[in-house]
Amino acid sequence: MVKLQQHPSVYKKLLAWLRTRVYKLSKVVRIPQDALPSEVPKEFHDIIEF
Repeated sequence: MVKLQQHPSVYKKLLAWLRTRVYKLSKVVRIPQDALPSEVPKEFHDIIEF
């Protein structure tokens, strides 16, 4: 998997995609665009590689 810090646009798109998925599951999680690894919910850590 691509290291996302080197590709901020990809990182932001992935966060936006995750946000829509989470909303559709009616489990609202707010992830700021400039989220640090510690701010991203643990269940996403296997999806996003920091």
